[in-house]
Order: sequence, then C-alpha cells, then structure tokens
Amino acid sequence: MKEHPELKAILIKERQEAERIKEKALRANDTPGVKGRAVSSTGALGIGPGLHARPDQQGTHRTAFERNKKKIYATQDVCGICGKPVDKKLKYPHPMSPCIDHIIPIAKGGHPSAIENLQLAHWTCNRQKSDKMSIDIETSNKGDIISNRILPHSTDWSAYKAKE
Repeated sequence: MKEHPELKAILIKERQEAERIKEKALRANDTPGVKGRAVSSTGALGIGPGLHARPDQQGTHRTAFERNKKKIYATQDVCGICGKPVDKKLKYPHPMSPCIDHIIPIAKGGHPSAIENLQLAHWTCNRQKSDKMSIDIETSNKGDIISNRILPHSTDWSAYKAKE
C-alpha cells in the first residue's frame, strides 16, 4: 500500500489536538469548585464506574437521598408529574415503574437530596420532564393519532349523486 505522508501528518496533528483537549478536560475536572461532567482518564465524558457527575449519586448527598427516597415510596402513591397512580410493584425498565423526580432539577440548581425537592413519578414521565422545571401535559400527551389527514367528514353524498 502506498504511503501518504500528508495524510499521516494530518492524523498525527489531530491526535495531538485530541490529547490536548483531553488533558485540558482532566485538569478542569480536578480543579476544586469546577462543576461539570466527570471525565475519565481516557478522556471520555459522562457517567461510568466512579464517574458520577450528580451529587445524589455519590458522596454526602447519597445517604440522605436514599433515606428520603424510602420515605417518598412509603408516603406517596401518585405521580407528581402526570397526577396518575403509580404501581410500585412494577420494576424498571417498565415505562410506568416508579422513580424519584427532582421537582427543581439539579441542573437548574435544585437540592439533590432535600425531601422538599423530591417527588414520586413514573419513569416515563420523569424522562419526558428531563431537566425542565415541568412539562405541559396537554402538549406531551397528544392522544391517539387516528389519521394524519385533516379532511371534512360528511355522510351526505346526495350532492355527489349522478344526475339522471
């Protein structure tokens, strides 16, 4: 196979740039007071073993979150997002399985473990809400779509009857 030195030089330059970005991200991750996603030693962003980015998943808030989660499961029976009953017998990954929702999302400054900021929710409702303050139920549940055509409905065919 023919060597292409210009392509090899571009590849080396791109690898060096990627390494520089990874090192910068690792330094930012080690800086006290810097909030953001966790970065692994390979430079991968996100959540993995030992890479929890949210305080309710690791650290001092984890114990309080688990304690408050048990209280909510014991005292609440209705989804705080859609208002429908939650069947606590359903297990994840069932879309209607119970989960804990942060009323004010952590990403928006909500407390990660305060019981006042936690509510029972369906898994699917919580996923739809995502990191928003609330969802508009009217727009999220559009109902059953029967047809994508908007046509007049008429049963009076006399106007179309052939003239004799």
